[in-house]
Amino acid sequence: MKAFSIILLAALLAVPAVVFGHSRHYHSSTSHRHSVSVSKDVLDDGLRSIDFRGKKLVIKYDSGTPRRVEVNERHELRVDGSLVKLNHDQQELVGEFYEKTQQLVADAKAIGLEGAAIGVQGVGVAAAALTGVVNMLFTSYTSDDLERDVERKAAKIEAKADRLEAKADRLETLADEVQELYDQMEESIPELRGDI
Repeated sequence: MKAFSIILLAALLAVPAVVFGHSRHYHSSTSHRHSVSVSKDVLDDGLRSIDFRGKKLVIKYDSGTPRRVEVNERHELRVDGSLVKLNHDQQELVGEFYEKTQQLVADAKAIGLEGAAIGVQGVGVAAAALTGVVNMLFTSYTSDDLERDVERKAAKIEAKADRLEAKADRLETLADEVQELYDQMEESIPELRGDI
């Protein structure tokens, strides 16, 4: 029975790693410039990265032209520093891309924070399990008591992890929409096509 408790404890310590094991990778980083980045795999081929610097969306290309695309909160488009004159349809497309990308970054950040909170709760369950193992050694607390208590706490965390996974799935759908909008922008706005 004590071996079961030790195995259960080891499994619980792995919970935070499992919670973060979603297939798409999003990260946000903040600095004194209030920059938020989305990892390169959000835009299809990994040759571009997206950063929010304040309210300005910046897309950097690893090679070719253009090298840098910017969209500000007024949905103005700059390609390699030059303001691009947009027709009404292009302006709406750029605006929708900006807004959805901003939502993607905000949602990714919220999911990351929620995942971290679930990870901390998982550590709490592991600590409770460890306390239970110690109690088994020195009190009448049994392995059945430990199993019941840990399962109850783990069930709560699992429910939260399931909700988080559903949010991550919606985030992936939003990332696909951002990619589709970017593809439409490239088709519609010649300055974005370049020689990538």
